[in-house]
Amino acid sequence: GDGSSPRGSGEDLDLSRLDSRLSNTSLADGDGGGGGGGGGAPTGSADPGMALRQVLAEMVSMDAGFFKDEIYAAGRVHILSANREHVVLVTKAHLALSLAEGQAQPDNFEARRRLMSFVNSLWMHFPHAPSLAAMQSWSIVTPVYKEAVLYSQAELRTPLSDGRSLLEVLRTLYAGEWRNFLERLGVQAADPELYHVHWADEELEAAVRLWASMRGQTLTRTVVGMMEYERALALISRVETDPSETSPTE
Repeated sequence: GDGSSPRGSGEDLDLSRLDSRLSNTSLADGDGGGGGGGGGAPTGSADPGMALRQVLAEMVSMDAGFFKDEIYAAGRVHILSANREHVVLVTKAHLALSLAEGQAQPDNFEARRRLMSFVNSLWMHFPHAPSLAAMQSWSIVTPVYKEAVLYSQAELRTPLSDGRSLLEVLRTLYAGEWRNFLERLGVQAADPELYHVHWADEELEAAVRLWASMRGQTLTRTVVGMMEYERALALISRVETDPSETSPTE
């Protein structure tokens, strides 16, 4: 065909030919054992980048290619943009692909450590977990003895033996995280470490107390972690539940 016929639902794309081309593409790092000399590389040891570019070029130029029929392509893009979840995923993918390596890597050591731990956990073998519907009731008990969950305003402002307050010490130890904290609150400060907290603002006071307690009070991190279980279970429930069985407000 001349490519003028309207594009259907996508079944006319020759997936078998595409799959065959991709499966024959070697992704090994030169395990072909030499392969020097002229006249082209032997079969199965060709440049995988070149082979992939050929496959993509074929997908674009073929009659059943995504860009062959502009009406079909525009319609698919419109459907994609109408789904909020898809827009979020595409936006995040664009951000990840457009960032330089130095920009994508967090400056904070703890953030890098947690990301590395999470990525490594993806390669672990996990036993199959039963569905959330088969889960028994869950209770958490944490022993506590005369320990406050959150630092009080007085505890953060009272000078210590060296004359500095506890908040000043934490701001110095976690200078980068303090800058990020002020940025999230929309606070403009020329020198974040010298920023004077307006304790009369109740919302700001609560945020500062939580920030300091998360970095200086072990019990706070324990309680916050316990509360995160609820969000994790809610996420699993959304994944396991058929969207057609839930209302938009759930």
